[in-house]
Amino acid sequence: MSRRLAVLAASLALLAAPTLARAHARLVGSSPRPDERLARPPAAIDLRFNEVLDAGFHEIAVVPAGESTAAARNRAGTPAIDPDDGTRLVAPLEALPDGAWVVSWRVLSRDGHGARGRFEFRVEHGRDGAR
Repeated sequence: MSRRLAVLAASLALLAAPTLARAHARLVGSSPRPDERLARPPAAIDLRFNEVLDAGFHEIAVVPAGESTAAARNRAGTPAIDPDDGTRLVAPLEALPDGAWVVSWRVLSRDGHGARGRFEFRVEHGRDGAR
């Protein structure tokens, strides 16, 4: 009987222990998608995360792939968190010419963890279909 009580006590202790904090906000979707080829440039960058974002800190930059460190060449406007979906961050874009573009982002989730990432997409005007 005491063995059963020990197992029960250990099980209850595990259930009562606080769950681990989530690591960082993870990008779970975007428009455009990483490595997507577009026939027309997008009007905005739309990023979706697995956690609610903190309104105080977020960035999106869109620059030509060959100039990914040139902040002055950022083609994205001021990003905003969607008021109806706190996991969605959207930034308007200037018209983009043909070429490869790098999207860099940084966010802070409400649990205080920062995250960053980047991906590329291509604009190919006149292309018959997008991938």
